[in-house]
This record gives sequence, C-alpha cells and structure tokens, in this order.
Amino acid sequence: MRNLIFFIIGLAVILVELFFLNDLHIISVNINLLLIYMVCIALFSEIDKALFLALLMGLAKDFTVERIVGVNALIFIVIALVIRRLKEVIYKDKPMTPFLFLLLSSFLYSMVYIALYKLYLGRAFMFSYVATNIPIFVFVETVLGTLLFLPIKKMIYQIQDRW
Repeated sequence: MRNLIFFIIGLAVILVELFFLNDLHIISVNINLLLIYMVCIALFSEIDKALFLALLMGLAKDFTVERIVGVNALIFIVIALVIRRLKEVIYKDKPMTPFLFLLLSSFLYSMVYIALYKLYLGRAFMFSYVATNIPIFVFVETVLGTLLFLPIKKMIYQIQDRW
C-alpha cells in the first residue's frame, strides 16, 4: 500500500513538473522536483522500495517528458544505490546530510544526463555550456531541495506510520 501511495505522489510530482514547472525557469534552469522526491525516498525508505520507485518514476518521467526512454530510470536507480551506500556511513538525521545528498544527486543527475544525451543523440556540447550550467543547476536543485526536504520527510514518515 505504501508503494502505491508513494507512486501516486510521484505521478503527481511529474504532473506538477509537466504542467506548471516546465515553463518556469530559475536562473535558466528547470526545476526537477522528481529528483528531490527520489532523493528523499532513497534516504528514508528501504533499498528495495527505493529502487522499485526509482525504476517506476524514472520510466514514468521518460514516457511523459523525455525522448530517450530509460535515462531517468537509470539515473534514479544509480542515485538510490549511491545514497544507500552512503547512508550506511553517514548519519541521515544530521542537518547537513540532506544538503550533501541533494548536492551529490544533482551533480550525478546532470553529469549522467549529459553523457547519455551525448552518446545517444551524438550532439556535441560545449565545455563552456557544461561549466556554466552544471553549477547553476546543482545550486538551484540543492537550495530548493533543502527547502522542501522537511515537508517531504514528514510526509514520508506519516505514510510509513499509517500504512
């Protein structure tokens, strides 16, 4: 039941991104709420649930938004695995932990995304574009994710306690 609720919330996040945040740019960066949601799920759920939701949410986003099916699913699975590995070493309730995980996840997302698009589409990308936009994307995602972290954490704990 929990997985179904987390999946429905993830679909709602995708719809909000698709209909409302797609045209909203903060410093020329689109907001990726699903990445923030998946980081929180990976941080506060068991690994099997996090991987299952990462696969489903990634494929759902790929089918609705992307041209390449599987890119987001692959990225979310990698992020869930990295967070699981780091979660064993780092205490997850420290205030800096979500900030570090969001920073690392945003960086991983952008680098893997650029690499896969380069391989698949064969588009050349300029180093200056990568050097200027990656730090901006990572900064915006990390700040926004840090602001949204506590409400998402409370929601996840409430769902886990009730069901």
